[in-house]
Amino acid sequence: MLKGCAKFISGFFSPFLIPSYIYITLIFSSYLAILPLNSILIVVGVIAFFTAIVPFISIAWNNYNIGKNDGKTASYSYLITGICYMFLAYILLKSGVPLWIVSFTISGIALLIMLAILKKSYNVSTHMTAYGAYLGAVFSILKFQGNIIPIEIIAFIFILGGILGSARAYLKEYTPGGIITGAVMGFVWSYYIAYFTRILF
Repeated sequence: MLKGCAKFISGFFSPFLIPSYIYITLIFSSYLAILPLNSILIVVGVIAFFTAIVPFISIAWNNYNIGKNDGKTASYSYLITGICYMFLAYILLKSGVPLWIVSFTISGIALLIMLAILKKSYNVSTHMTAYGAYLGAVFSILKFQGNIIPIEIIAFIFILGGILGSARAYLKEYTPGGIITGAVMGFVWSYYIAYFTRILF
C-alpha cells in the first residue's frame, strides 16, 4: 500500500511533468489567467510537448532498446531533455515571453548539466531537484508579481515537497542527503536565474 502510494507520488511529480506545473502556476497567478481555456491549453500543451512528451518517449525507446536504465541511458536522457528545453526556450523567446519567465526553462538546462556532473560522484534526487526548481519558481512569481498566491497554497506546495522527498526516501531511490541536496540546488538555480534575468534584463 505505502509502496504503491510512494510510486504514484513519484510519478505524479515526475521531473518530466514539473516544468508544466511551473508554467501552469505562472499562468493562473498572472493576467494570463483571463485567456480562454483553449489558449491556455495550447500554451501548456507546447510546454508539455517539449519538457515531458518528447523526452519521455525518446528515453523510453532508448531503455527498451538497451534493456536497462544504466549510466549511459541517464546521460542520454539529460542530453535529449536539454535539447528539448533549448527548443522550448527559443520558442518562448520568439513568442515575446519575458526573459525572466523563460529563465525557468534556462534554469532547467543548467540543472541538467549540474545533475549530469554530480551523478558521477553523488546520487542527487532528480525528482527533488525538479521540485526545488518549482519552489524557486513559486517564490520568483511572488517576488515579481506580488503576493498573489494564497499562503494556504504555498503551505500546501511545501507539504507536497515533503511528501515527495519522503516517497523517494521510502523507495530507497536516494539518501536523505541526495534528496535535500536536490531540493536546495533546484531552488537556488531556479530562483536566482529568474532574479538576475529580471534585474539585469
